[in-house]
Amino acid sequence: MEWAPPVSQKDHANFLLRLEEQRLDEILNDVSWMKRLRHDYKQLRVFKNVLKHVLAIRKMDLEQEILKRVMPVAPKMSPAGGLWDEEDDQKCAGDDASLESSSEGSLHDLRTRRMQFFNQSSP
Repeated sequence: MEWAPPVSQKDHANFLLRLEEQRLDEILNDVSWMKRLRHDYKQLRVFKNVLKHVLAIRKMDLEQEILKRVMPVAPKMSPAGGLWDEEDDQKCAGDDASLESSSEGSLHDLRTRRMQFFNQSSP
C-alpha cells in the first residue's frame, strides 16, 4: 500500500530550481550582501556553483551582475577637464534654461569661462 504518490525527478528538479531562484533573488535584492560577496571570492564561488542552474536559465554571470549593481557610477568630466557631479548640475540648472534664450553663447562656453576664472584666481 502506497501512502503518497511517487515523486518524479522532474518534480525534484523544479523544487530545487525554485529554491535557487529564491536564494538568487534574495542576494540580488540585498545591496549589503552583494557588497560582501564582491570582496569574498571564496563565498561567491560557492554561490555560483550552488545557483548554477538558475544562473544558466537566466543567462546571468553572478559575479558580473554583482559588480554591475554595486559599483559606483563613473564621474562625469566637466568641459574644462575637472570632475563634474550632481551638485554642479544642480548649481547650473538655472543657467541651462537662461542660456537657451540668451546671446551669451553656449553652455559649454560659459562653463569654460567660469573654470578659467576659478583657475586664474586660485593661489
